[in-house]
Amino acid sequence: MNRLISIFAALTLLISCLPLFSVHASAAPDEAAPAVSFVFGEARRTRTYAKGEVPLCTLCFDEGPFDGTYRLFAGFDAGIAPVAGDAVYTAQISEAKTEDVLFFSLSYAGAPAGGEALLSLYAGCAFDALSLRLLYDDAVLTFVGLESAIDGLTAKDGALTYSGAARAAGKIAELRFRVGENGGTRVFVDLLPDVYLEGARLPVAVNAGAVLRAEKNAGDLDGSGRLDEGDRSALLDGLSKGGGVDLDGDGVCGVKDLSALICSSLGVPVPLYDGSYKAESTLSYTAGIGGKLTGEATRTAPFAKRADAAAAAPIDEFYRFCGWSDGWPSLERSDPGLGADASYEALFELYTPEYVIPQMSIRTAGRQEIRSKTNYIGATCTITGAEEGYNFESLTAQIRGRGNSSWDAYRHFKPSYKLLLDQKQALIPGKGKEKDWILLTTMSDKSMLRNWATLHLGELFDGIGFSSGCRFVEVTLNGTYLGLYLLCEQVEISPARIAIDDNVEGADKDLLFALNARAEEPKFTISGGQQPYEFKSTVSSDDLREIRRDVTRADKAIKAGDRAGVEKYIDLASFVDMFILEELSNDRDVSFASFYILRKDGIYYLTAPWDFDLAWGNDSEYPNYDVLMTDINGNYWFKALWKQAWFKELVEERAKELWNTVEAVRRELDVMCSLLTPAVDKFVDRYGVIAQPIMEPWSTVFLNTYPEQVAWFSEWYLNRMEFLYATFVPD
Repeated sequence: MNRLISIFAALTLLISCLPLFSVHASAAPDEAAPAVSFVFGEARRTRTYAKGEVPLCTLCFDEGPFDGTYRLFAGFDAGIAPVAGDAVYTAQISEAKTEDVLFFSLSYAGAPAGGEALLSLYAGCAFDALSLRLLYDDAVLTFVGLESAIDGLTAKDGALTYSGAARAAGKIAELRFRVGENGGTRVFVDLLPDVYLEGARLPVAVNAGAVLRAEKNAGDLDGSGRLDEGDRSALLDGLSKGGGVDLDGDGVCGVKDLSALICSSLGVPVPLYDGSYKAESTLSYTAGIGGKLTGEATRTAPFAKRADAAAAAPIDEFYRFCGWSDGWPSLERSDPGLGADASYEALFELYTPEYVIPQMSIRTAGRQEIRSKTNYIGATCTITGAEEGYNFESLTAQIRGRGNSSWDAYRHFKPSYKLLLDQKQALIPGKGKEKDWILLTTMSDKSMLRNWATLHLGELFDGIGFSSGCRFVEVTLNGTYLGLYLLCEQVEISPARIAIDDNVEGADKDLLFALNARAEEPKFTISGGQQPYEFKSTVSSDDLREIRRDVTRADKAIKAGDRAGVEKYIDLASFVDMFILEELSNDRDVSFASFYILRKDGIYYLTAPWDFDLAWGNDSEYPNYDVLMTDINGNYWFKALWKQAWFKELVEERAKELWNTVEAVRRELDVMCSLLTPAVDKFVDRYGVIAQPIMEPWSTVFLNTYPEQVAWFSEWYLNRMEFLYATFVPD
């Protein structure tokens, strides 16, 4: 969503990043750096400081009279002192006095993209003439009309004008805008005010939605007789009290004054001082660990003009936003060029969300044992303890066993199951309704998190079109408690999952198939191929012949290595993302099974990562984190592509983009461990074990507690990350 913030508000927030003091003490090398947090409403900024150092902070102001009141930042709940240990400072907001401060502020009534926005305009004290220029993004908003609360207020050429008898504080007008399709649930319009009271022009500065009366002769804030760096601390203090600054002597505290001070603080030429400046600034936006950007990461803007809006968001429910690196507190922002290039990072912190683990009770007809992974038996399924709308009473269904090595190992206790509902239902929040659902056992992965982490990464790697949604559930079967399972969407063609139409005929028929050493009919092989391919689509004998020929052509192009020839057949974005995910997880099956390929509109995509309980080092044959699976047991296509310099360049570029996300999911393992531990303890109390070994390395066999298993996985994950980044992104 594009959100237009006030130019002046952005400038004020940037200025407020200036140091309060210029000298800081240094911590001894062996001292832990204290964490100091600044809390502004719902946003939190946390930084580490050396002991004895004076914390730097930023100011965040209320954005308007959304509840009918006007507020100013009034300091913190405690005086900011040199750091002695961890500390939290909470911003205090005071109610402004209308006789001292003239406000112009906008509140928003709400409208969806494609709808109409109604913005209310308020004044904070008396005035008898005004001109308000409206600034907004034409790509997001179209001005529709004005409904004035006072006679004589008119709208023309993007400005509101009024001249008449003095008006008291209160509502001035309603502004109506049409919101574009790329708009959002909150939009903002900037105001450039020119205001008079009793015939005198008011020196004003906009401060986060408010117009503040400036102090007389405010340019020399520290009384030194000149404008210099000494004015910065005084400016910050003045702004926090509702003051202003007039640097260019025109009697008005405006955008030029604030821009000049920011340029000075950044160490770049100040336009108002020597006439030199960078006419167009490059603004770079990044998201820290736990976040993601929407839209382009780099924008340009002429001096004092806004760039296109940028926005950030948490990658999932395990992270929350805690402000931008310059102190701007909202996820969306639009910054003006300020005479110098600038970089802003959206910051996020990991926290423990409200996480629900539903109870799933399955009862088979006549309490029959589930002995087959091919033949279904009737059953009912009840789900309780889930979110509203995801609890179900006695769903009729069929159930059978599933899996290969896990079925052989655990068929008599806690194997994986395939659940086929009689009616389509959405069992996972945010996922579509379907009949087919998978219950994956956690018996072969003592961390219980390898499948969860990989499927979650698959959802976050946007080059991978589909990754099964999943959630943990506690399962009871015919009255016997079986503990944690991972409930997953089945990989299948459906409108809610992999949405293609495989009922059509023709050479470019859309298809889903998989590399599978245990392939069943219908299947096919190609000359020089690795394993048989098994269809997940409806195919005829003609389809089978055509797809074999087409896959053979694609195979030859990939092995030839010419990029132009390769791109005629495959979607490189999906191949790059899947290559990184398969290598990250060290998946032995990448050359063997559960390797899904989608043909859509004649192009091949890699999709639907699956089956990772024996990946991530949980395999006695492939326990090492410091070797590429492509080099020892790789997929033939990946082996061929990895030989090409151009493919390595694509992997390098993509790894740089993905690595914060990869690290974010690794950090979530500890949170998941704490969330799952009560259910794991319940299982261990009943059965005395976490899981049973199949193929895991000896280094994990004697880790007897659940936290130890998760910690081992997390450490292996980190080591793998570091090795792969060094491999993918060489110096």
